[in-house]
Amino acid sequence: EPESNKFQTMNSSFDLKIRIEDDNSLRWKNDQNEFAELIVNDTLKIKLSDYFIPDLNFPQKGLFAYPFKNLKIGNYFFKVNCWDGNNNPQNLFFEMKVISSEASRLEWVIFPNPMNDQLQFKAIGQIPWDNYQYDVRIFNVLGQQILIKNGNVTYFSNVDFEIKIEWSEEELAKLIGESVFKLELLPSKNNETILISGKIKTLK
Repeated sequence: EPESNKFQTMNSSFDLKIRIEDDNSLRWKNDQNEFAELIVNDTLKIKLSDYFIPDLNFPQKGLFAYPFKNLKIGNYFFKVNCWDGNNNPQNLFFEMKVISSEASRLEWVIFPNPMNDQLQFKAIGQIPWDNYQYDVRIFNVLGQQILIKNGNVTYFSNVDFEIKIEWSEEELAKLIGESVFKLELLPSKNNETILISGKIKTLK
């Protein structure tokens, strides 16, 4: 799970599963007659007990599983309220963004071209929220690798995805005329690896 508790899915229908357990017992209602429940966007309320599947021989441990069907594209805010056996409140908050598979098709802008001491990659469109490991390689016209940069970038935002690469004077000295770049974005979760390539020029 990302530390920001933000998730993204291209599926409008999915099963939401939440692990619930206590060392002693679970309470589905507190002393104020409030129910343990999942609340979506402060409107939809789902009782946890109605969709709780206990572990075999351990009724105080189990899985809450709720099937969401045909959600509209957009942001959804989830809140889970429950109590342990001693009536102590427990809460969980997270956000999920539903996007369509059509919207996930990306258009990339690479600039400046001709390249100077910086090279930026900007994705126009929906890219899955995730922690990415990036790998940028530059090749000459003979196919020989002459530069490489790698690192990590975290993306949990609604603004366009960007990566900025900075080259040293020593690295720039290796570039002459037209080159070929390859960018690989490796996600930390089960999203697809993103690969793009193209031609780039320098001012030499």
